[in-house]
Amino acid sequence: MLWNGLSKVGTEVLHKCVDGFYNVGKEDVSVCSSRGAWSRPHFLCRVDCGAPPPLPNTVLSWEGSSGLGSVAVYECEDGYRGVSAASVSVCGSNSRWYCGPTPLIPHSEVLWENSTVVVHRCVKGFYRLTGSHFSVCGLSGRWQVATLRCRVRFGVKGLAVFKERCLQWRSESETEDYKEHYSQVMLIGQREFDCSFSDRRRKLISSAAPKPVLCLNLQPATNYTITVTAQSTGDMSTVTTNTSLPPPTPEVRYVEVDSLAPTLSLRRFTSTLDPIVYQVMVIPVDDVLVFDCGSSVVVWRGCGGQYVAAELGLRGLGRDVNFTLGDGVLYGQFYNAPLEPGRDYYIILRTVCQWRQQSCVFWAKARTSYATTSVCSPNLRLHRGAGHGGHPGLLLQ
Repeated sequence: MLWNGLSKVGTEVLHKCVDGFYNVGKEDVSVCSSRGAWSRPHFLCRVDCGAPPPLPNTVLSWEGSSGLGSVAVYECEDGYRGVSAASVSVCGSNSRWYCGPTPLIPHSEVLWENSTVVVHRCVKGFYRLTGSHFSVCGLSGRWQVATLRCRVRFGVKGLAVFKERCLQWRSESETEDYKEHYSQVMLIGQREFDCSFSDRRRKLISSAAPKPVLCLNLQPATNYTITVTAQSTGDMSTVTTNTSLPPPTPEVRYVEVDSLAPTLSLRRFTSTLDPIVYQVMVIPVDDVLVFDCGSSVVVWRGCGGQYVAAELGLRGLGRDVNFTLGDGVLYGQFYNAPLEPGRDYYIILRTVCQWRQQSCVFWAKARTSYATTSVCSPNLRLHRGAGHGGHPGLLLQ
């Protein structure tokens, strides 16, 4: 009521409805008459909420009344279900519809609610990526909907190593309509015999496969710890592996030749991660001969013992290599001495890597045409325990 406080004839009083109410009459002014009474205007304040607000994926049941206490009922459309018991909106004294059914947040459920506040949380198998957990019924009668975003929880399961350098795991999630696309792979490699060696790398991969496979360029003779981490959730799995196999031997065909300068052939190993050299070992044949593949290098000294005739760097060789034994040439620091007439020799090809691993293979038996005594051919068998670092040696007997 707006009034100047006077009560003389002709004084007017303006009536107004309080907030939330509306005049449904035709007049809003009272006048002081000559009879000493205020006129009674046709003035009536009522609540009018207007039409109920529409909500997505719902069907509205409403009789058309928008006065105080009017009710609007919401039902989910076919294919949808309600996530809370709240399905009714009521016209309040502030001329606003209470917010009605709880708003839906994808991949979430209601943890707690009353008529004005709802607390959401992500359902099992999902995690909170961003946003607020709270929906609030505002003064406008509409929900201020939570900004919560839920994303599927991804797991790295069954991480395993195969073929020594390849990884496989299950990109497991608790729903079938999502697959993790980005994972981080971190590897740490160390060698017990070389404290200065360290191989640390980090790699980001993308894969939508249910069982991703990743082959890594791992260094040989190395102990690795490898961790795969899902970028979206931080879920991780770790596996260890050892790449400790001896270096691969070249392809050779064992031959027996009668020559003082036999030419021998090999097909070299075409791919390696560490420098490799081939050493040509010359072993004179005597009654019983024991050869250790990890034995020390011996240069030729003009006597009848075993020696290294040549050292060939793999990087400087073609794929197919021919080598003439006893040609009197220096190969590296080793002298390829001529063979002594009248003796038999076993030629062994030793592969040596920079991480101090060796492997040996019989390459040939060289017999000269000037032998004056009978030499029995020894039997050949592997002898374990004599090799360097636990690797098998070779026993000729």
